[in-house]
Amino acid sequence: AIVEAEGTEAPFMITDKCVGCGLCAAHCVTACLHVQEDGFFAVDPDNCIGCRACKVNCFWGAIEMVRPKESDT
Repeated sequence: AIVEAEGTEAPFMITDKCVGCGLCAAHCVTACLHVQEDGFFAVDPDNCIGCRACKVNCFWGAIEMVRPKESDT
């Protein structure tokens, strides 16, 4: 089951490892990964639920899961 939790981790792309294959985007359940003009993928953090499907399906290790920075309030 996919569970959304406050403060969940989000994918961070390591561009020097990315080969632009698109497997991360193909396995993203919320379609929050989008190819950019440079061929790399960008994450829409508002739609990411932190399920790690992109990370698990990236054979090149180009995705790390990171916690979002807390805003200064």
